[in-house]
Amino acid sequence: MISENSKTAAEPDAVNPGTETESEKHPRRERRAPGWLLEYESGEGFSEEEQEAAMVFFMSNNDPTSYEEASRDEKWKEAMKREIEVIEKNRTWDLVTLPAHAKNME
Repeated sequence: MISENSKTAAEPDAVNPGTETESEKHPRRERRAPGWLLEYESGEGFSEEEQEAAMVFFMSNNDPTSYEEASRDEKWKEAMKREIEVIEKNRTWDLVTLPAHAKNME
C-alpha cells in the first residue's frame, strides 16, 4: 500500500481529489507571434490564384544563374570581389590543390 506522502514528483496532483492540478497551479501563458511578424502573410487562406501569383513573383528574379552570366555584369563582378575579400579577411577558407579526379569533371 502506498501512503500519501510517498508520491513521486512525476505523479500528478490530481490523484488526490480536491487538490489543484499542475496546470491549474501554473497555467500556460498565451502564445502570440512577435509584433514584427504581424505584417507578414504566411499564405494560409490564400486562394489558388493568389498562391500562383506569389510563386510567379518569387520565381521571376533577374539574378544570374551561373558564374559565366554573373561575370559579364560589373555589378556582380564587384559583389564577387567584395565577397572574396571578406572571406580572405575572416580567414574562413584555405586554398587547396584540386584532387586529380575532380579536374576532369567539367
